[in-house]
Amino acid sequence: MPPTQTLASSGLPPSDQAHGLRGITAGFVAALLILAALGIDVLANSLEVRALSAERTQTRKLLVELNGLYSELQEAEIALLAYRSTGDGAHLAGVADARQVAHAHLAALRRLGQGHAAANAAQARIEQLAQQRLDQLARAAAPPTRAMEGALREPLPEAATLGALRVAVGRHEATLTGLLDARTANADARLQRGLVMLPAAGALSVGLLVAGFAWLRREITQRRQAAAALREANAQLADDLVERQRSAQELRLKNDELEVATARAQAADRVKSAFLATMSHELRTPLNSIIGFTAILLQDLAGPLNAEQRKQLEMVRNSSRHLLGLINDVLDISRIEAGELKVQREPVDLSEAIDAAVAVVRPLAERKQLGLVVSVAPQVHAVLGDRRRVQQILLNLLGNAVKFTAAGEIRISADLQHGRACVRVADTGVGIAADDLAQLFTPFRQVDTGLAREQEGSGLGLAICRRLAELMDGSMAASSEPGRGSVFTLTLPLAPGASA
Repeated sequence: MPPTQTLASSGLPPSDQAHGLRGITAGFVAALLILAALGIDVLANSLEVRALSAERTQTRKLLVELNGLYSELQEAEIALLAYRSTGDGAHLAGVADARQVAHAHLAALRRLGQGHAAANAAQARIEQLAQQRLDQLARAAAPPTRAMEGALREPLPEAATLGALRVAVGRHEATLTGLLDARTANADARLQRGLVMLPAAGALSVGLLVAGFAWLRREITQRRQAAAALREANAQLADDLVERQRSAQELRLKNDELEVATARAQAADRVKSAFLATMSHELRTPLNSIIGFTAILLQDLAGPLNAEQRKQLEMVRNSSRHLLGLINDVLDISRIEAGELKVQREPVDLSEAIDAAVAVVRPLAERKQLGLVVSVAPQVHAVLGDRRRVQQILLNLLGNAVKFTAAGEIRISADLQHGRACVRVADTGVGIAADDLAQLFTPFRQVDTGLAREQEGSGLGLAICRRLAELMDGSMAASSEPGRGSVFTLTLPLAPGASA
């Protein structure tokens, strides 16, 4: 099977690729926006300069027309004064010419003022005063009559109009000049700002473009390297896949061999258990006969015995009983391992079972001068289990405690914990090392202590007790401290209706 490629052909995850493309796009867009902003600013400056030039031209024309208007009115005033002083009618022609030119300036001024918003109000006042003065000059320049000859040497009427016009023209010129200067200063400032921003923005745009190019070049290099690494990883993956397939094939072969070996071991174990059960059953019959005939002989039913004969027969009986116990243990463990041992599920009075077991081991404890203390809580009554097997477990625990305790006392107690009956057998014996506790319930294993070597045993008792407890939905545990004794704990379920 070829390896499956799990990364993009570029060697980078899709999220990193998208992020890189977004970065490049953002850089180029930013550079384009800066360049566009520069172009807009340059265009705006150009339009501003053009508008300023047009406004400057129009303002100059307005000023020229204003000055021309005022000059012609002054010329008309001078000609009129000359006429009145000399009475020479030739001066009236000068007044008429000046008035005509002044009317032309006034018309031009009105035309130019229509496109100049700043000139509207002030210029309207100037036009009004100029028109008023022209009308006055027209009346004053009319051909004289005899009634008017005496008034030729009187001052010109309404001379104040020309003074007001002079003031208005001066103010208007100052206003137009100020507006033009302000707009010129604003345009100059904007131009200066543009001159400063143009190199900076250009440099920034170039920097963004250069940075984008450098980033793009680095990305291309990294992607090439990643692609090479991906090809190498794919090659390694292919090798690993081949190796894993070979290992999987070997593992399947090993599993098949293990299954065959397990099946053979289970079959051999079943054969062993069946053999042990058969042999144990066959051995119990002659042993029981030996024990029975020995008891008859010890009762002198076959005739009197001397001391040596009695001693030898007692040794035969004790050895036969010990061998029968070993055979019973082997039979029990073989039946348990074969799944053939059945236990009853019935109420068992735990207090009575403890008393019965204590009664059996008390003579042995007294013979070794050991104290035997029994403590059963009043709320402990019946447990659910097999009466004979509960008695067997208690006898084994008490018997071991007496066997492996040289001095002190043995204490058996019972109480309730977490809705279950809890029986503890504590002794003051030699104790068990922590390393040996893990093997304590293993069949045919005995703890290597001084007293254990002196005592006879098969190493099956505790293993059988734990298996029996588990068959009755209970458990067994042990704790010990070398030199201070051991504690064995048996827990069993309560019988229905028992006090909790």
